[in-house]
Amino acid sequence: PKGLIKFSDEQVRPNTQGFQLSDWSFSARPRLWGYFCAFMVTVLLFALQVALKEPYAVHVSRDRGQLYFYDELNVSNAFTLSVQNKTQHHGELSISLDDPNLYIAHSPNVSLIAGQKASWALTVSCTTDCAITGKYPFTMTVKAADFETHMDAIFFAPRK
Repeated sequence: PKGLIKFSDEQVRPNTQGFQLSDWSFSARPRLWGYFCAFMVTVLLFALQVALKEPYAVHVSRDRGQLYFYDELNVSNAFTLSVQNKTQHHGELSISLDDPNLYIAHSPNVSLIAGQKASWALTVSCTTDCAITGKYPFTMTVKAADFETHMDAIFFAPRK
């Protein structure tokens, strides 16, 4: 018969004494070894997925609407920071910007319990004498005790 499953009788063959190691050789049962290899690859991939899981899922997005606005005479942009705690522990995160011309106005206290997903409104502002014009890429860093990620975003300022 052809197919994935091979049928054979259960009677002991003459000249054998029950279980024979040669019955399990690669040449005797190639499909069985193929299934075993496929199963082991699946288990290995699952173990890698669990072992390499990020403790937090972090995403930053621009708010729709105006490209920029003025907040206390500073050029500002609105963003939304979404964070999901994938651990079984309480998490405290800190947010910082890698650019000296920009700062986070009204920086939120990012604290998540185990498994919580939350979003915060962020206002990224330029310093009083803003040297930025047009589109300006910057990097936002989110840190926890055992986690750090860098996210790229774009700051918009008026052209002078």
